Amino acid sequence: MKNIRLGVKLIGGFILVAVIVAVVGVFGLTGAQQMNRHVEEIGTVRLPSIEALLEAELAAEEMLVAQRTLLSELLSQEQRDTYLQNYRNARQELLDTWEYFTTLPATAEEERLSASFENELDEWFQLNDQWLRMNAEFERIGILDPGALVADIQQFRGDHYSVELEVSMLLLSNQVFEGNDDATACNFGRWLAGFSTQNAELQRLLNQTRPPHNTFHQAAGQIRDLHRAGNRAAAQTLFENTMLPASEEVFEYFYEIIALANEADRQRDNITTLVLGDVSDEAYEAMAVLDDLIHINEDIAAAAVAQAAADGAQVVFIAIVGIIVGVILALALGVILTRGITGPVAKGVAYAQKLSEGD
Repeated sequence: MKNIRLGVKLIGGFILVAVIVAVVGVFGLTGAQQMNRHVEEIGTVRLPSIEALLEAELAAEEMLVAQRTLLSELLSQEQRDTYLQNYRNARQELLDTWEYFTTLPATAEEERLSASFENELDEWFQLNDQWLRMNAEFERIGILDPGALVADIQQFRGDHYSVELEVSMLLLSNQVFEGNDDATACNFGRWLAGFSTQNAELQRLLNQTRPPHNTFHQAAGQIRDLHRAGNRAAAQTLFENTMLPASEEVFEYFYEIIALANEADRQRDNITTLVLGDVSDEAYEAMAVLDDLIHINEDIAAAAVAQAAADGAQVVFIAIVGIIVGVILALALGVILTRGITGPVAKGVAYAQKLSEGD
Protein backbone atom coordinates (compact mmCIF):
# COMPACT_ATOMS: atom_id res chain seq x y z
CA MET A 1 0.00 0.00 0.00
CA LYS A 2 2.96 2.33 0.65
CA ASN A 3 4.02 2.23 -3.00
CA ILE A 4 0.48 2.74 -4.44
CA ARG A 5 -0.54 6.21 -5.37
CA LEU A 6 -3.46 7.86 -3.57
CA GLY A 7 -5.67 8.06 -6.68
CA VAL A 8 -5.19 4.37 -7.38
CA LYS A 9 -6.08 3.53 -3.79
CA LEU A 10 -9.33 5.48 -3.99
CA ILE A 11 -10.35 4.06 -7.38
CA GLY A 12 -9.47 0.53 -6.26
CA GLY A 13 -11.57 0.92 -3.13
CA PHE A 14 -14.65 2.06 -5.05
CA ILE A 15 -14.16 -0.72 -7.60
CA LEU A 16 -14.05 -3.35 -4.85
CA VAL A 17 -17.23 -1.97 -3.27
CA ALA A 18 -18.90 -1.99 -6.70
CA VAL A 19 -17.85 -5.63 -7.23
CA ILE A 20 -19.41 -6.59 -3.89
CA VAL A 21 -22.67 -4.82 -4.83
CA ALA A 22 -22.63 -6.44 -8.28
CA VAL A 23 -22.13 -9.94 -6.86
CA VAL A 24 -25.03 -9.53 -4.44
CA GLY A 25 -27.17 -8.06 -7.23
CA VAL A 26 -26.36 -10.93 -9.63
CA PHE A 27 -27.33 -13.55 -7.06
CA GLY A 28 -30.53 -11.66 -6.29
CA LEU A 29 -31.41 -11.25 -9.97
CA THR A 30 -30.72 -14.91 -10.67
CA GLY A 31 -32.93 -15.98 -7.78
CA ALA A 32 -35.70 -13.61 -8.88
CA GLN A 33 -35.58 -15.03 -12.42
CA GLN A 34 -35.81 -18.56 -11.10
CA MET A 35 -38.78 -17.63 -8.94
CA ASN A 36 -40.38 -15.89 -11.93
CA ARG A 37 -40.01 -19.07 -14.02
CA HIS A 38 -41.71 -21.12 -11.31
CA VAL A 39 -44.51 -18.59 -10.95
CA GLU A 40 -44.95 -18.52 -14.73
CA GLU A 41 -45.06 -22.33 -14.80
CA ILE A 42 -47.79 -22.32 -12.16
CA GLY A 43 -49.81 -19.37 -13.45
CA THR A 44 -49.65 -19.85 -17.21
CA VAL A 45 -49.41 -23.63 -17.57
CA ARG A 46 -50.41 -25.69 -14.55
CA LEU A 47 -53.37 -23.74 -13.20
CA PRO A 48 -54.93 -23.29 -16.69
CA SER A 49 -54.31 -26.99 -17.34
CA ILE A 50 -56.04 -28.02 -14.12
CA GLU A 51 -58.91 -25.63 -14.80
CA ALA A 52 -59.39 -26.95 -18.35
CA LEU A 53 -59.26 -30.58 -17.20
CA LEU A 54 -61.79 -29.94 -14.43
CA GLU A 55 -64.11 -28.21 -16.89
CA ALA A 56 -63.76 -31.14 -19.29
CA GLU A 57 -64.59 -33.56 -16.49
CA LEU A 58 -67.61 -31.47 -15.49
CA ALA A 59 -68.84 -31.44 -19.09
CA ALA A 60 -68.51 -35.23 -19.22
CA GLU A 61 -70.55 -35.54 -16.03
CA GLU A 62 -73.22 -33.25 -17.50
CA MET A 63 -73.42 -35.50 -20.56
CA LEU A 64 -74.02 -38.54 -18.35
CA VAL A 65 -76.63 -36.70 -16.27
CA ALA A 66 -78.55 -35.71 -19.40
CA GLN A 67 -78.42 -39.25 -20.78
CA ARG A 68 -79.62 -40.80 -17.53
CA THR A 69 -82.37 -38.22 -17.10
CA LEU A 70 -83.64 -39.05 -20.58
CA LEU A 71 -84.22 -42.63 -19.38
CA SER A 72 -87.13 -41.36 -17.27
CA GLU A 73 -90.61 -42.26 -18.50
CA LEU A 74 -92.05 -39.14 -16.84
CA LEU A 75 -90.56 -36.59 -19.25
CA SER A 76 -92.62 -34.80 -21.86
CA GLN A 77 -91.24 -34.35 -25.36
CA GLU A 78 -90.44 -30.70 -24.57
CA GLN A 79 -88.47 -31.76 -21.49
CA ARG A 80 -86.68 -34.43 -23.51
CA ASP A 81 -85.70 -31.80 -26.10
CA THR A 82 -84.27 -29.62 -23.32
CA TYR A 83 -82.13 -32.41 -21.84
CA LEU A 84 -80.98 -33.51 -25.28
CA GLN A 85 -79.82 -29.95 -25.97
CA ASN A 86 -78.05 -29.94 -22.58
CA TYR A 87 -76.23 -33.09 -23.69
CA ARG A 88 -75.15 -31.52 -26.99
CA ASN A 89 -73.97 -28.34 -25.25
CA ALA A 90 -71.93 -30.34 -22.73
CA ARG A 91 -70.41 -32.46 -25.49
CA GLN A 92 -69.30 -29.36 -27.40
CA GLU A 93 -67.95 -27.83 -24.19
CA LEU A 94 -65.89 -30.97 -23.60
CA LEU A 95 -64.41 -30.84 -27.10
CA ASP A 96 -63.63 -27.10 -26.88
CA THR A 97 -62.03 -27.39 -23.46
CA TRP A 98 -59.91 -30.36 -24.48
CA GLU A 99 -58.75 -28.55 -27.61
CA TYR A 100 -57.63 -25.63 -25.43
CA PHE A 101 -55.79 -27.99 -23.07
CA THR A 102 -53.81 -29.49 -25.95
CA THR A 103 -52.42 -26.02 -26.79
CA LEU A 104 -50.74 -25.75 -23.37
CA PRO A 105 -47.14 -26.96 -22.78
CA ALA A 106 -47.06 -30.57 -21.62
CA THR A 107 -44.61 -33.08 -20.23
CA ALA A 108 -43.87 -36.41 -21.90
CA GLU A 109 -46.17 -38.18 -19.44
CA GLU A 110 -48.94 -35.72 -20.20
CA GLU A 111 -48.46 -36.35 -23.92
CA ARG A 112 -48.82 -40.08 -23.33
CA LEU A 113 -51.95 -39.68 -21.21
CA SER A 114 -53.44 -37.19 -23.68
CA ALA A 115 -53.11 -39.75 -26.47
CA SER A 116 -54.75 -42.34 -24.22
CA PHE A 117 -57.62 -39.96 -23.40
CA GLU A 118 -58.26 -39.19 -27.06
CA ASN A 119 -58.53 -42.92 -27.77
CA GLU A 120 -60.98 -43.33 -24.89
CA LEU A 121 -62.88 -40.24 -26.03
CA ASP A 122 -63.20 -41.60 -29.55
CA GLU A 123 -64.62 -44.91 -28.28
CA TRP A 124 -66.95 -43.11 -25.90
CA PHE A 125 -68.26 -40.79 -28.61
CA GLN A 126 -68.91 -43.74 -30.90
CA LEU A 127 -71.13 -45.24 -28.19
CA ASN A 128 -72.74 -41.83 -27.69
CA ASP A 129 -73.51 -41.60 -31.40
CA GLN A 130 -75.13 -45.03 -31.18
CA TRP A 131 -77.19 -43.79 -28.22
CA LEU A 132 -78.27 -40.71 -30.18
CA ARG A 133 -79.53 -42.90 -33.02
CA MET A 134 -81.40 -45.19 -30.64
CA ASN A 135 -82.89 -42.24 -28.76
CA ALA A 136 -84.07 -40.66 -32.03
CA GLU A 137 -85.68 -43.95 -33.03
CA PHE A 138 -87.39 -44.23 -29.63
CA GLU A 139 -88.78 -40.71 -29.92
CA ARG A 140 -89.98 -41.42 -33.47
CA ILE A 141 -92.07 -44.27 -32.04
CA GLY A 142 -93.84 -41.55 -30.06
CA ILE A 143 -94.67 -43.62 -26.98
CA LEU A 144 -92.60 -41.98 -24.26
CA ASP A 145 -94.08 -44.01 -21.40
CA PRO A 146 -94.81 -47.46 -22.87
CA GLY A 147 -95.22 -49.06 -19.44
CA ALA A 148 -97.99 -46.65 -18.52
CA LEU A 149 -99.69 -47.18 -21.89
CA VAL A 150 -99.65 -50.96 -21.45
CA ALA A 151 -101.02 -50.62 -17.92
CA ASP A 152 -103.83 -48.35 -19.13
CA ILE A 153 -104.81 -50.63 -22.02
CA GLN A 154 -104.78 -53.67 -19.74
CA GLN A 155 -107.07 -51.84 -17.34
CA PHE A 156 -109.41 -50.85 -20.20
CA ARG A 157 -109.47 -54.42 -21.40
CA GLY A 158 -110.40 -55.55 -17.90
CA ASP A 159 -113.13 -52.91 -17.72
CA HIS A 160 -114.73 -54.15 -20.93
CA TYR A 161 -114.42 -57.78 -19.85
CA SER A 162 -116.34 -56.77 -16.73
CA VAL A 163 -119.08 -55.15 -18.82
CA GLU A 164 -119.25 -58.25 -21.03
CA LEU A 165 -119.50 -60.46 -17.93
CA GLU A 166 -122.24 -58.28 -16.38
CA VAL A 167 -124.28 -58.49 -19.59
CA SER A 168 -123.79 -62.26 -19.65
CA MET A 169 -124.99 -62.57 -16.05
CA LEU A 170 -127.95 -60.37 -16.93
CA LEU A 171 -128.94 -62.76 -19.67
CA LEU A 172 -128.20 -65.92 -17.71
CA SER A 173 -129.42 -65.11 -14.22
CA ASN A 174 -131.20 -61.77 -14.45
CA GLN A 175 -128.58 -59.98 -12.40
CA VAL A 176 -128.94 -56.21 -12.37
CA PHE A 177 -127.00 -54.37 -15.08
CA GLU A 178 -126.97 -50.57 -14.99
CA GLY A 179 -124.55 -49.95 -17.87
CA ASN A 180 -125.44 -47.42 -20.55
CA ASP A 181 -124.72 -46.85 -24.22
CA ASP A 182 -122.33 -43.87 -23.74
CA ALA A 183 -118.93 -44.98 -25.07
CA THR A 184 -117.31 -41.76 -23.86
CA ALA A 185 -118.30 -42.41 -20.22
CA CYS A 186 -116.12 -45.49 -19.64
CA ASN A 187 -112.48 -45.24 -18.55
CA PHE A 188 -111.24 -45.89 -22.06
CA GLY A 189 -113.60 -43.34 -23.58
CA ARG A 190 -112.52 -40.62 -21.17
CA TRP A 191 -108.84 -41.51 -21.68
CA LEU A 192 -109.24 -41.54 -25.45
CA ALA A 193 -110.76 -38.05 -25.42
CA GLY A 194 -107.67 -36.56 -23.77
CA PHE A 195 -104.92 -38.72 -25.28
CA SER A 196 -102.65 -37.47 -28.06
CA THR A 197 -99.68 -39.04 -29.79
CA GLN A 198 -97.25 -38.33 -32.63
CA ASN A 199 -97.14 -42.01 -33.52
CA ALA A 200 -99.12 -42.47 -36.74
CA GLU A 201 -99.55 -46.22 -36.22
CA LEU A 202 -100.84 -45.77 -32.67
CA GLN A 203 -103.20 -43.02 -33.81
CA ARG A 204 -104.48 -45.28 -36.57
CA LEU A 205 -105.19 -48.10 -34.13
CA LEU A 206 -107.00 -45.77 -31.75
CA ASN A 207 -109.11 -44.34 -34.57
CA GLN A 208 -110.01 -47.83 -35.74
CA THR A 209 -110.94 -48.78 -32.19
CA ARG A 210 -113.60 -46.08 -31.94
CA PRO A 211 -116.35 -47.68 -34.14
CA PRO A 212 -116.35 -51.16 -32.52
CA HIS A 213 -115.98 -49.53 -29.11
CA ASN A 214 -119.07 -47.40 -29.75
CA THR A 215 -120.91 -50.46 -31.07
CA PHE A 216 -119.94 -52.42 -27.95
CA HIS A 217 -121.45 -49.85 -25.57
CA GLN A 218 -124.51 -49.20 -27.71
CA ALA A 219 -125.21 -52.94 -27.82
CA ALA A 220 -124.79 -53.19 -24.03
CA GLY A 221 -127.38 -50.43 -23.53
CA GLN A 222 -129.78 -51.99 -26.07
CA ILE A 223 -129.46 -55.43 -24.45
CA ARG A 224 -130.28 -53.90 -21.09
CA ASP A 225 -133.35 -52.18 -22.51
CA LEU A 226 -134.53 -55.31 -24.37
CA HIS A 227 -134.13 -57.42 -21.25
CA ARG A 228 -136.13 -54.93 -19.22
CA ALA A 229 -138.85 -55.05 -21.88
CA GLY A 230 -138.93 -58.84 -21.56
CA ASN A 231 -137.52 -59.50 -25.02
CA ARG A 232 -134.78 -61.86 -23.87
CA ALA A 233 -134.41 -63.66 -27.18
CA ALA A 234 -133.63 -60.43 -29.02
CA ALA A 235 -131.28 -59.41 -26.24
CA GLN A 236 -129.46 -62.75 -26.51
CA THR A 237 -129.20 -62.43 -30.29
CA LEU A 238 -127.86 -58.88 -30.00
CA PHE A 239 -125.30 -60.06 -27.45
CA GLU A 240 -124.05 -62.90 -29.65
CA ASN A 241 -124.17 -61.20 -33.05
CA THR A 242 -123.23 -57.61 -32.19
CA MET A 243 -121.75 -57.11 -28.75
CA LEU A 244 -119.36 -60.10 -28.70
CA PRO A 245 -117.91 -59.43 -32.21
CA ALA A 246 -117.46 -55.74 -31.30
CA SER A 247 -115.77 -56.78 -28.05
CA GLU A 248 -113.39 -59.10 -29.91
CA GLU A 249 -112.54 -56.37 -32.41
CA VAL A 250 -111.85 -53.86 -29.62
CA PHE A 251 -109.67 -56.38 -27.81
CA GLU A 252 -107.77 -57.13 -31.01
CA TYR A 253 -106.91 -53.45 -31.37
CA PHE A 254 -105.96 -53.40 -27.69
CA TYR A 255 -103.53 -56.27 -28.33
CA GLU A 256 -101.98 -54.41 -31.27
CA ILE A 257 -101.58 -51.26 -29.15
CA ILE A 258 -99.92 -53.31 -26.40
CA ALA A 259 -97.58 -54.88 -28.98
CA LEU A 260 -96.66 -51.41 -30.24
CA ALA A 261 -96.03 -50.20 -26.68
CA ASN A 262 -93.94 -53.29 -25.96
CA GLU A 263 -91.81 -52.50 -29.00
CA ALA A 264 -91.19 -49.01 -27.62
CA ASP A 265 -90.47 -50.49 -24.20
CA ARG A 266 -87.89 -52.87 -25.67
CA GLN A 267 -86.23 -49.95 -27.41
CA ARG A 268 -86.17 -48.02 -24.14
CA ASP A 269 -84.72 -51.06 -22.35
CA ASN A 270 -81.98 -51.28 -24.98
CA ILE A 271 -81.20 -47.60 -24.47
CA THR A 272 -81.11 -48.10 -20.70
CA THR A 273 -78.74 -51.04 -21.04
CA LEU A 274 -76.43 -49.03 -23.31
CA VAL A 275 -76.42 -45.88 -21.13
CA LEU A 276 -75.96 -47.65 -17.81
CA GLY A 277 -73.53 -50.16 -19.29
CA ASP A 278 -71.05 -49.44 -22.07
CA VAL A 279 -71.60 -45.67 -22.24
CA SER A 280 -71.06 -45.18 -18.49
CA ASP A 281 -68.11 -47.58 -18.38
CA GLU A 282 -66.33 -45.84 -21.25
CA ALA A 283 -67.11 -42.41 -19.80
CA TYR A 284 -65.58 -43.30 -16.45
CA GLU A 285 -62.50 -44.76 -18.15
CA ALA A 286 -62.04 -41.48 -20.04
CA MET A 287 -62.56 -39.43 -16.88
CA ALA A 288 -60.03 -41.62 -15.04
CA VAL A 289 -57.42 -40.46 -17.57
CA LEU A 290 -58.50 -36.86 -16.95
CA ASP A 291 -58.01 -37.46 -13.23
CA ASP A 292 -54.48 -38.73 -13.90
CA LEU A 293 -53.72 -35.60 -15.91
CA ILE A 294 -55.10 -33.43 -13.13
CA HIS A 295 -52.91 -35.20 -10.57
CA ILE A 296 -49.82 -34.73 -12.76
CA ASN A 297 -50.47 -31.00 -13.05
CA GLU A 298 -51.18 -30.72 -9.34
CA ASP A 299 -47.91 -32.49 -8.56
CA ILE A 300 -45.95 -30.27 -10.95
CA ALA A 301 -47.58 -27.15 -9.53
CA ALA A 302 -46.85 -28.29 -5.97
CA ALA A 303 -43.23 -28.98 -6.92
CA ALA A 304 -42.96 -25.56 -8.56
CA VAL A 305 -44.36 -23.92 -5.43
CA ALA A 306 -41.88 -25.80 -3.26
CA GLN A 307 -38.98 -24.92 -5.57
CA ALA A 308 -40.05 -21.28 -5.66
CA ALA A 309 -40.09 -21.25 -1.88
CA ALA A 310 -36.63 -22.84 -1.82
CA ASP A 311 -35.31 -20.34 -4.36
CA GLY A 312 -36.81 -17.51 -2.36
CA ALA A 313 -35.14 -18.76 0.79
CA GLN A 314 -31.87 -19.06 -1.11
CA VAL A 315 -32.15 -15.49 -2.40
CA VAL A 316 -32.84 -14.23 1.12
CA PHE A 317 -29.84 -16.18 2.45
CA ILE A 318 -27.53 -14.87 -0.27
CA ALA A 319 -28.78 -11.34 0.28
CA ILE A 320 -28.15 -11.58 4.03
CA VAL A 321 -24.71 -13.09 3.50
CA GLY A 322 -23.93 -10.49 0.84
CA ILE A 323 -25.03 -7.67 3.13
CA ILE A 324 -22.91 -8.97 6.02
CA VAL A 325 -19.87 -9.71 3.88
CA GLY A 326 -20.26 -6.44 1.99
CA VAL A 327 -20.51 -4.41 5.20
CA ILE A 328 -17.48 -6.16 6.69
CA LEU A 329 -15.41 -5.77 3.51
CA ALA A 330 -16.50 -2.17 3.10
CA LEU A 331 -15.54 -1.38 6.71
CA ALA A 332 -12.22 -3.19 6.38
CA LEU A 333 -11.53 -1.48 3.10
CA GLY A 334 -12.41 1.87 4.63
CA VAL A 335 -10.02 1.29 7.51
CA ILE A 336 -7.23 0.16 5.18
CA LEU A 337 -7.71 3.06 2.78
CA THR A 338 -7.99 5.54 5.62
CA ARG A 339 -4.74 4.32 7.11
CA GLY A 340 -3.09 4.21 3.69
CA ILE A 341 -4.08 7.82 3.03
CA THR A 342 -3.93 9.51 6.44
CA GLY A 343 -0.50 8.00 7.38
CA PRO A 344 1.50 9.62 4.55
CA VAL A 345 -0.52 12.82 4.87
CA ALA A 346 0.31 12.98 8.61
CA LYS A 347 4.00 12.44 7.84
CA GLY A 348 3.91 15.24 5.27
CA VAL A 349 2.25 17.57 7.74
CA ALA A 350 4.86 16.71 10.38
CA TYR A 351 7.65 17.25 7.85
CA ALA A 352 6.22 20.64 6.85
CA GLN A 353 5.86 21.61 10.47
CA LYS A 354 9.50 20.81 11.20
CA LEU A 355 10.54 22.84 8.16
CA SER A 356 8.53 25.79 9.47
CA GLU A 357 10.34 25.43 12.78
CA GLY A 358 13.68 25.84 11.02
CA ASP A 359 14.72 22.14 10.89
